[in-house]
Amino acid sequence: MQEKIKKTITDTFKSAQDLGADIYGFGAALYQKHPKEWRAMKPNWDALFKDIDFSVEVDAHLAQTGQIVQSLEMEERMHEN
Repeated sequence: MQEKIKKTITDTFKSAQDLGADIYGFGAALYQKHPKEWRAMKPNWDALFKDIDFSVEVDAHLAQTGQIVQSLEMEERMHEN
């Protein structure tokens, strides 16, 4: 499960880099934490973003599997019949 999540995040990030789309907001985070450095990088951010090296770590724990919860609306419909 963790590997599947990791692959999904990694593939999504690589696609975003290919498109030059900072969908995770790294530029905004950089601006908030390091505004001076951001100002220097901003003019070239699209090119810099495409070259960012990254790694993904996933730590997921499932409490229960196979449980499906019905919505209140579904419960009410079942009791009407």
